[in-house]
Amino acid sequence: MVSRIHDTPLALALLILPACGPTTDTTDSSTSADTGSATGTTGTATGTTDTPTSDSTVNPTTVDPTTEATTAPTTDATTGEPACPDELPPDGTPCTAEGQFCGGPCEDPCAFCNVTKCEGGVWMGLEVFPANCLDCDTVCTFVVPAACTGGPPDQAACVTGCMATQSGECGILFNKTLACIGDMPTFICDADNRPNVAGCEAQFTELYACQF
Repeated sequence: MVSRIHDTPLALALLILPACGPTTDTTDSSTSADTGSATGTTGTATGTTDTPTSDSTVNPTTVDPTTEATTAPTTDATTGEPACPDELPPDGTPCTAEGQFCGGPCEDPCAFCNVTKCEGGVWMGLEVFPANCLDCDTVCTFVVPAACTGGPPDQAACVTGCMATQSGECGILFNKTLACIGDMPTFICDADNRPNVAGCEAQFTELYACQF
């Protein structure tokens, strides 16, 4: 009986020992799993942080709002030549397009016209003088004697018609005929019996096309 009492605690101890080993292994496994999970989370967070940082630093420097203002065209879009100033510059103002004319367009040959020329590195003003255009009273003394049926019947009608044409929408074309005929013209009647001057047929054709 005595020997059995002493053997029982030893048997119990042997049963308890195997249970301790697996407990330690389980703890290590869970710790390892937790560490891997934490590492994966950190890697993901780092990746998402890098992407917006790269975009935000590149985009603002890609487009410069002042670029268009500093690269405005300095040449005429139609001719490709240097553009003229909006207003005629004072004489002596520096320029770079040697020989360039600005101003005008000086369409009326019977009127003065101001232009400027780039000469010697500075703008120089020039005045274009009108052609020797006869006034209505004077030109009509040459028109009426031609007695063209398609022309004015007398001096008064000629002067009235001359002044009306000169102030109307055909005024520039009329003045071009005056500039062409000179101060001592000889009028003849054309195929349509209208007053004309030899050598100025093209100008009279444009004028009559505008009038009729």
